[in-house]
Amino acid sequence: MLCNKHPQRKEKGGPESYNATGIEIDKKLEDLGGNRIYDLGLGDDDANMEEDFITWKEKFWEALCEKFGLEASAEDLSIRQFRLVLPTDVPKEKIYSGEVARIRSYVTQRPPFDAKNPFLATIVAHREIHKNGDRNCMHLEFDITGSRIRYESGDHVAIYPTNEEVLIERLYALSDGKHDLDTVFTLTAIEVTRTTNLFKRESSPFDAKNPFLATIVAHREIHKNGDRNCMHLEFDITGSRIRYESGDHVAIYPTNEEVLIERLYALSDGKHDLDTVFTLTAIEEDSNKKFPFPCPCTFRTALRHYVDITSLPRTHVLKELSEYCTDEADKAKLKLIGQPSVEGKELYNKW
Repeated sequence: MLCNKHPQRKEKGGPESYNATGIEIDKKLEDLGGNRIYDLGLGDDDANMEEDFITWKEKFWEALCEKFGLEASAEDLSIRQFRLVLPTDVPKEKIYSGEVARIRSYVTQRPPFDAKNPFLATIVAHREIHKNGDRNCMHLEFDITGSRIRYESGDHVAIYPTNEEVLIERLYALSDGKHDLDTVFTLTAIEVTRTTNLFKRESSPFDAKNPFLATIVAHREIHKNGDRNCMHLEFDITGSRIRYESGDHVAIYPTNEEVLIERLYALSDGKHDLDTVFTLTAIEEDSNKKFPFPCPCTFRTALRHYVDITSLPRTHVLKELSEYCTDEADKAKLKLIGQPSVEGKELYNKW
């Protein structure tokens, strides 16, 4: 179990105690007569939780193998996952010079700007507001002239740091000197098999944007409390080369039921059937999103995979929908619901 080292520490707005669940389960197992194989692992979120876990995990496996007479396999294999290639015919404009995504985005700035195509804003003012120990609060002002960026609630800025030249030169001085610092190179992914303790891990290309669609092979309800329940699920990941690691999680890619899609389509004007291919593009040039969801696609695909048609619509959505009402009474009602008034809020809650 990986927990926090401060089970009694309290913070404003936080839980009364940290790691109560892990500590309580550990105590309960001990009270029931369980045989301890290794100490309860207590990590510290003020330091490095990952390092705490790795340290605890290695010692735990040693204790487990000793307890059950197992022989741990710990082959010292290279964990490099990329192959170095030194091309000789790459045009200068095709060579990255520090960009995080789009090549030459630092040289040719063009909207729309986002995390992969950042606008390089100059800091025009900065001052320290207050300082407390090793932490401080800074006031910063940025020049975003010409960016066509408009602040929206929740927006944030990012720092794209660069390492100091003196450190780069010192690090290069420790190398074998076969290639100078201005040599162009490419790293290409290779498959690596790494064996650590009792597990075998093979690299795979699956991630949030390229998910492995695993079949649920077992599911059962463990307990239920009011409107909440806890489920036990088992997934078939055969052929995925995925290995569970601490902190891994699965995602559900839900689809709307076909009967709901057909009912929603029946309310439309019927000018286009559900299998008509379409594209939605942002009207504003400086919009952060060019498309609201992957386009082009069919209306059926959009309603099945991308559009939420089962949740209650927000008031601002109902206000927008009121413009398409053919019944004047319905239009007036939706407009009232969309108003930030007491009457509008009461009507929405009642609805």
